[in-house]
Amino acid sequence: MDFTSKDIEQVRNFKRILKLDNKICLKYRGPDRNKYYNRIQFGDVKFYRFLVSIDLSPKKSNIIEKVVVPDKYFRDFLRGYFDGDGYSYSAWDKRWKSSFLLYIGFTSGSLEYLLWLREKN
Repeated sequence: MDFTSKDIEQVRNFKRILKLDNKICLKYRGPDRNKYYNRIQFGDVKFYRFLVSIDLSPKKSNIIEKVVVPDKYFRDFLRGYFDGDGYSYSAWDKRWKSSFLLYIGFTSGSLEYLLWLREKN
């Protein structure tokens, strides 16, 4: 498994919380090979089985239908999901001069998952 983020502090927190000794590496992307992500890889059978038990699995983005998250943690889950696969944009509303619109959305390869996410709201 690996954890990848542009935010080095987030990767360090992940490493600290899971008590990992693994090295944080850089991941390069694009033709100019600029540093793009901070990444830590690890293997933990118990943690892997836990992730599978809550319906997270390898190549999940195209087949996932839902994630079993207790309601009290759903906001935290949603924030993390937005950080990874969410987007936002804003614009002035042409219909009303003083209205500013903010849109947010989520991406996934699974329509069923997006429908589940919408229903959770």
